[in-house]
Amino acid sequence: MKIRSIRTVRFSAPLKTPFVTALRRVEMLEDIVVIIECDDGTIGYGEGAPTPQITGETLGSIEAAVAFLSPLLQDRDILESFDDLLATLYQSIRHNCTAKSAIEIALYDLKAKAMGLPLYRMLGGTQRSFETDITISLNPVEKMITDARHAVALGYHILKI
Repeated sequence: MKIRSIRTVRFSAPLKTPFVTALRRVEMLEDIVVIIECDDGTIGYGEGAPTPQITGETLGSIEAAVAFLSPLLQDRDILESFDDLLATLYQSIRHNCTAKSAIEIALYDLKAKAMGLPLYRMLGGTQRSFETDITISLNPVEKMITDARHAVALGYHILKI
């Protein structure tokens, strides 16, 4: 399974309510989807969400990093040199963690498909469900209390405030 092409697609979706923290206010999700296609037609998908206030990455910088890394991975066989692909990915450019992780997720997706396994199973996951948290957006105190109570009513036990 040789890598034939690597490309990015922008994805955006409006949020029902803004997500607000001390660092930023988000009203629209804007992500990059990395699509890696192999010579046998198998396609792997990875995703990265830019957070300039935390990682320093933007939609444009993620696209630029993927474009820089793509020729280094092109025509490489994911089954014969998977660990070498990951080493190339992480040693060829500093920082750009979102871009590199989106490519890595797509590579793991391809490897799982080649093995005939769902990705979670290939990675060793057997747990069917797990508990997660919910972040309560920064708002006036009364609104945050209402949002926290609503989250608990929905079944969340871990709140990030």
